[in-house]
Order: sequence, then structure tokens, then C-alpha cells
Amino acid sequence: MTPEDTKSHILKLLGDELVCVISTVTSEGLSESAAMAFTAFEDFSIAFQTPDNTRKYQNLKSNPSVSIVVGWDVLTMISVQYEGFAQEVTDAEEINRIRKAQLEKNSHSERYAHIPENKYFLVKPLWVRYSELQEGSEYIYEFNPLSNSK
Repeated sequence: MTPEDTKSHILKLLGDELVCVISTVTSEGLSESAAMAFTAFEDFSIAFQTPDNTRKYQNLKSNPSVSIVVGWDVLTMISVQYEGFAQEVTDAEEINRIRKAQLEKNSHSERYAHIPENKYFLVKPLWVRYSELQEGSEYIYEFNPLSNSK
């Protein structure tokens, strides 16, 4: 698979999957993880929403470092891993763009889309790893979307 084919495959997987696991870091340096709905964009950024009273929100306000895992089906053994920084989105136009994309992908997000304490974050990945680990056809591809290179 070429790098461009792999990147297209990653974007399709990110578009098909509804839930990811996001890990944040507490102010004490401990990790915390949560399963949550997400939306990915063509530049490989990932958006999610969380109320401002959650642990992940408090963690992100003190340390924006995140890691994210999408996928992992025991039959296909495919996953995408991210490392990057999550930035709270405050621009109303950008919030509406993210909200619209999330609702198009997952209508279940509607019940959270407009609550006042809900905050939106955008993750700009510094490292992405695609893994396909079926025996006999193992394939791993890593890249930095921001540098546009492997």
C-alpha cells in the first residue's frame, strides 16, 4: 500500500468509526482515558466535545497532551493511534463547523450538541500510526500530518 493509499484508508476508517478512546494527563501526571464520539477531518485533525465539568476538560486545561486510539477489531486487527495536542475551540464559526460535522456523522451527539457547558476541542496530531496486524499481512505506517511527510 502506498503512503497516499494508506492515508486515504485512515481517513475512511476515521469516518466510519463512531467512538475513540482519548487519554489525557492529570495535573499529578496520571493518565485518564475515556471512550467518546469524535469527528475527523481531511487534515487528520480530530474534534470532540466535552462538558466543562468533566475530568478530561480539567486535564486538558492544564495539559493539552492527548493520545487517541481508533478502531481495533479482533478480526481485522486494524487501529489508528494519535499523539498530539488538544486546543479548545472558542470561535463560534469553528464550533458550528465541528458541531455540524459531528451531527452528520453521529446523530446521537444531538443531545449534547447545544448544552451550555459543552466545550469543543480540536486535536492537531503530531504523530499518527496505522497498524494492520493480521498474521501474514502485517503493515504499519507512521507519519506526522503537520509536516506532510513520513
